[in-house]
Amino acid sequence: MNESYPPEWFKIASSYFVKKHGLTQAQKAIIKNLLESDGELSPDELADRSGYHVDTIYQSLESIDELLDRGYGSVQFNDTELSKSVQKAVQNYELESDNSGNSD
Repeated sequence: MNESYPPEWFKIASSYFVKKHGLTQAQKAIIKNLLESDGELSPDELADRSGYHVDTIYQSLESIDELLDRGYGSVQFNDTELSKSVQKAVQNYELESDNSGNSD
């Protein structure tokens, strides 16, 4: 983690990312599974856990690449604090989406 940024920066950055780019269901599944694991999974493991085809996992990973460290056969968040902020931002985004859909 870059110590020159205050902790709030990570919350703001991840929230902005979710609101600006949105997340597909596959991307949400990737984030959820990474957060629920020991922090590192292979694309095949992500596919197995999420029920998505491994090709969908790879396509989804490309879109959220700035949040992740991807090695040969492994995927993990590039920062623990950012991963926590992303999880909260995704939950807030889902709540806002659910609430806006219920008001129609």
